[in-house]
Amino acid sequence: MAVSAPTRISRGFTLVELIVAIVVVAVLAAVAAPRLLVTDDRRALVEARDAAGLLSVIAQRTGYGSHHMALVYEQEKGELRLEALRVLGERRNLQQRGAPRWGTDRLARTVGLSAVRVVDARFDGRRPENERSWRVEFVPGVARAHVEILLATGTSNEPRWLLELLPYSAEPRLVDVSGGRSDEGVLRSVDLDALGRSDVPW
Repeated sequence: MAVSAPTRISRGFTLVELIVAIVVVAVLAAVAAPRLLVTDDRRALVEARDAAGLLSVIAQRTGYGSHHMALVYEQEKGELRLEALRVLGERRNLQQRGAPRWGTDRLARTVGLSAVRVVDARFDGRRPENERSWRVEFVPGVARAHVEILLATGTSNEPRWLLELLPYSAEPRLVDVSGGRSDEGVLRSVDLDALGRSDVPW
């Protein structure tokens, strides 16, 4: 007589186990969500500081007076980079040297903008014609433009940081402008001559 093995009856989750599982998942989500937000904020701050690093390179090189550079922004690519004007060919043979050409500066790292966006930019107080793609050149022997760039995080249009490089400053400054300050107030230029204060120290 054959002895049949006892069949194992599969048991599902009880209501209590299901409630416990939901509570555990909710607690883990509540703990992980702030960390994800902090990570996004940190990444945004890193990108903003990297952008400031590009302006530092501009400030240092224009101080030497022999570098023809351009700061280039392309919203579609999500990047901010430096380009340099170079002469192709050997320096020893002037006849074989080609015409100067623009190319990405290999000594300056291209900054990828995934956590921050450029929401406004002004050079000597003027906005570029195309705000989605622009370039500003820095020519040796010519006064450097006053650079002001507003950065926002994610999809928000509210400015988070002001990145500024004054014409004769050796370093840019990165200022947190969050908290209700408008971009017009941050980027407004003041004409001291028009105010009759051209001889007032400031």
